[in-house]
Amino acid sequence: MPLMLPNKNKIESNSQSGNVFIIIFLGIFLFGTLIYSFSRSTNQGTGNVTKQQARIVAQEILNYARLIENAVDRVRRNGCSESEINFDNTVITGYANPISPPDQSCDIFEDEGGQAIYTSPPPNSTSLDWFFESGLVVQGLGRSSSPEGNDLALLLPGLNQATCDNINTILNHGFSTTPIDNGDIFEGSDDQFIGTFIDSVDVDILTGHPTDNDCTPTRPLCGKTSACFQEEDGNGYYIFYNVLLAR
Repeated sequence: MPLMLPNKNKIESNSQSGNVFIIIFLGIFLFGTLIYSFSRSTNQGTGNVTKQQARIVAQEILNYARLIENAVDRVRRNGCSESEINFDNTVITGYANPISPPDQSCDIFEDEGGQAIYTSPPPNSTSLDWFFESGLVVQGLGRSSSPEGNDLALLLPGLNQATCDNINTILNHGFSTTPIDNGDIFEGSDDQFIGTFIDSVDVDILTGHPTDNDCTPTRPLCGKTSACFQEEDGNGYYIFYNVLLAR
């Protein structure tokens, strides 16, 4: 009976198949590791960021604030009153203004109005959303009475301190420390702007001082249309604000 030798081609084929499976498995493993690392860094939100990252995020925040400010100016030039400005959008709820005209000329995020696009805050900046605030008075900008003097403002709460300080640096404020303001500034949905400004009972007066609302002597945030600070009460958030309409 002749001796049967192994088929060389078959052995090589099996060996090649095994190598392919090893390469595929290794690729899947590496891809999974990459996805995990990316997800972990993204989910950190307000966790550690490098100085360069903090400055980039700060600049992106300021750029978007200017975009929204320009959109408000655009609808005002359309003839919209302050009470007709509409921040309704498809991403976050609660901003539909019932007295905004139906032709969308006063809608910030429509082509017929402000022509802005709602964009979520930059990655690694905060786990919260942009907030269009109706209950803020920045001392030194306009009238101090409320609701006649409430400023229409854009807020971004929940920042890390590095990003907050970079915002103030880019704005050339020259603060020696991060301003801390008296009270619970970011109070959520009750202060959403939908055409009206909340009254003095719940208004927040911003000066950048941890114990009082007086601008004599001048406090860090008095007269500042845009800055970042930490709230003294509430969640102790680092909050960026940009006044869209000083009243």
